[in-house]
Amino acid sequence: MRARSHRPVPSSVLTLVLVAASAAAQTPEAAEKPQAKRWKYDVDVFFAPPETKSMGIGRMCHYTPKQGRIWLDSTVFFEHATDAYRPRTAHLVVVSDDLGLTWKPWRGPWPGSLTGRATLPDGSLVEVASGGYERYPKSELARLRKQGYSAWDVSGTDYCGIIYALWMRRSTDGGQTWTETPIHERIPFFAHLVPCRSPHVLNDGTLVAFAYGNRKRSDRSSCYMLRSPDAGETWSLVMMADGRRSPATEHIKELDWRTGFTEIFPLIVGRGRVFAMLRTQLGGAAFAVDSEDYGKTWSKPTETPIRAKHPEVTLLKDGTIVCTYQRRFARPFGVRARFTKDSGKTWSEEIILRDDISVSDGLSNPCTLELSDGTLFTAFAAKKLIDGVPRHFRGMTRWSRDPEREVAGESRWTRGYLWVPEIPVPPPIPKFNVEARGKSPWQVQRERDERAKR
Repeated sequence: MRARSHRPVPSSVLTLVLVAASAAAQTPEAAEKPQAKRWKYDVDVFFAPPETKSMGIGRMCHYTPKQGRIWLDSTVFFEHATDAYRPRTAHLVVVSDDLGLTWKPWRGPWPGSLTGRATLPDGSLVEVASGGYERYPKSELARLRKQGYSAWDVSGTDYCGIIYALWMRRSTDGGQTWTETPIHERIPFFAHLVPCRSPHVLNDGTLVAFAYGNRKRSDRSSCYMLRSPDAGETWSLVMMADGRRSPATEHIKELDWRTGFTEIFPLIVGRGRVFAMLRTQLGGAAFAVDSEDYGKTWSKPTETPIRAKHPEVTLLKDGTIVCTYQRRFARPFGVRARFTKDSGKTWSEEIILRDDISVSDGLSNPCTLELSDGTLFTAFAAKKLIDGVPRHFRGMTRWSRDPEREVAGESRWTRGYLWVPEIPVPPPIPKFNVEARGKSPWQVQRERDERAKR
C-alpha cells in the first residue's frame, strides 16, 4: 500500500481550488468520477516555548477505549541536556477527547505506570527500571574505567557518568507498599547496561525485561532478554542479538563503548512468540529478531528496509505488526510506516504519514496506538521552522490502513494553529544524578519530591 503525504495549501490557492472543483462537479463527467477518500488527517498538537533547548517523548502515549481519550506526555528541556545530565526539565501532559482533533493540558496524574508495569499470575505488580547515569567528577574517569565500566567522558563538562544498575520493585498489595531489588547484583557484571521498555509476563508466567549493553568495555553492544521464572528472585540472561552481527562498527570514544545493536523495541505476540526491532545507528537499517519459545532462543538478526533510529512497533488486533519510524537521513524528513505479518521477514511498501518536517534534528519516537474504530494514531516529536526559526513541537496523524476508508477530521498545520501551552520553568536540579549512586530510581524520585516540598 503506497500513500501520499498532504501539504498545507495557502488560503488563496485553496479558494481557487474549491471554486474550480465546484464548477467541475456540475459536469456529467465530474459527477460520475468518484471522490478520493481522505485516509488520514494531521495535527500539530502544540509548540514548545521558544527557550526550549530540546524536547522528547517521556511516557509515550496512552489510550482508554471506553472514554475515547488519548494522553501525550512530553519532556521539555530548558537547558542543554544529555542522558547523564538533565538540570532543568519539565513534563507536559496533554489530553484529547476527540481522537486527536483538539488538545488541552492535563492536570491530573499520568493514567499509566511511570516506569512500565506488569502483573504476575498471583496478582503482584512489578516494575523494572534503571537509575540512569550515575554522575562522577571527571577526575574519577580513570578509576571507573579501571574497574571495568564504560564511562562517558561528557565533553564540555567537568563530569563523567556510568550506567549499569537495573532495579525491580514488587507490590503484593495493589501498589500500597513496594519491595525494591537490585537486579544488577543478580546477573553478571556489565560495563554498560541500559534497559528498554516495560517488563512483561509471558503466557507461561515468566517475568521478562529487555536491555542492551556490553559485558566488557572492549565488547560490541548486544541485546538481551532478562528472564525470571520466580517473580524476580532469580534472573537469567539470554542474548537476543550478538553485536558482532551488526553493521554498526563505530567506536564512540567519549562514550567508551563500541556500537552494535542498541535500543530494543519488543512485542509479546503470544503463544510463546516474542518479536523485536533493534536499532543499529542513526540512518542505519533496523534489524528484526523473533523467538517462538518464550525468549529462550532467538532467530538470527535480519536486516529490514527500515532505516530509523526509533523503529517503534505496535501489535494490531488482527495480529499484524505496524512499525512507525522517523525519516532523518535524507529529505523529505518526516514519519513513515510499514506492516509485517510474518515477524519482520517481509514488509509492506512504505507509507508516508508526514513529510512536512523541515528540520531532521529532534525528529523522534513515532509511537502508534490502535483505536477502537480500527484507525491508527501516531504521535511524534520534531522541529519546524516558524518565521525561519526552528521550534520544537509535538505532531500526530490519525490514519487508516485502508486507503479507501475515509477518516473524518481536520488537518491543522502550523499557520493559524500555533498553540504554545504555558510550561512553568522549573529550578535546576543541583548535582543531578550524583545522589543516584547505589539507589533505586524510585528512591531518587522520592528524595527529589521531598526536596521540592521544602
